[in-house]
Amino acid sequence: MGRELNKTVLAIVTPVFRAIGFVVGNVCSLIYEPFYRRRIAEKQKQLEHEVQEQLSFLFAEHRASTTSNTVAGNLVGLHPSLVTISIDGLLLRFIRWREEFQVHVASERAPNDWHELSLVLSIIDPIENSQRGAIRDLSDVSRLLRPNLGRLKDAYSQERYAQMEEQLSGVHAFDRVVTRQLETEINRRLYPDR
Repeated sequence: MGRELNKTVLAIVTPVFRAIGFVVGNVCSLIYEPFYRRRIAEKQKQLEHEVQEQLSFLFAEHRASTTSNTVAGNLVGLHPSLVTISIDGLLLRFIRWREEFQVHVASERAPNDWHELSLVLSIIDPIENSQRGAIRDLSDVSRLLRPNLGRLKDAYSQERYAQMEEQLSGVHAFDRVVTRQLETEINRRLYPDR
């Protein structure tokens, strides 16, 4: 008898609480949404200003221009701050989301083929002081990009682009093998019986 009473009460109360949750959730969304959108726009403007200020040499000396932002595929719905600039056939994309800062590069001929800038710079000149993941902020970008911009343009030129893509594919293939080995080792340690 007690079990049937619980089922009956639950059957009556559940739709009521779902309706209340639906209404409260939508009201909160209506109230919070304008503030959230304003905050996103402020962060976007802040990143645009920082890029133009700290990388002013790109705009003054190399006639860089800000292009319309396209969606960063894996960050859709997360609303990152994103600035894309164009410099003589190159696209540089600056992404800031939460505490992460990333810079990617692509050719204007292949605008959906983005690669991490520090990775590309390490391939172009391995002796140079640019290692993968070396870019933490815009001052790092300025320090690495100023002396290497000519080589970066050359690497993404029409004549050398295929060679650069082949080198990047090799690095990504190596990364996949290393990741697979690490996953295997972690699984072996977590599940020693298998």
